[in-house]
Amino acid sequence: MDYINWDYFAKAAFERNPVSREALKGKSEEEIRKIILELPNKSIYSDGRLALPDEVWTFGRGNGLEKIFLLQNVLQ
Repeated sequence: MDYINWDYFAKAAFERNPVSREALKGKSEEEIRKIILELPNKSIYSDGRLALPDEVWTFGRGNGLEKIFLLQNVLQ
């Protein structure tokens, strides 16, 4: 992540991740927050790379920052 443009990552995270949105559709903000917080706190990637929201959802785990992107993607 040190070598990428964060604008592009954020754009992709919020505009191109329909799987997680569909999976959590119809749930309250509190339910979504609880579900995401219960995911294991471990990224699918090693240091230096972040998973996109649909990757976090599909693999069922993510670090704190990845979970924040997932939450924002679903709530927007």
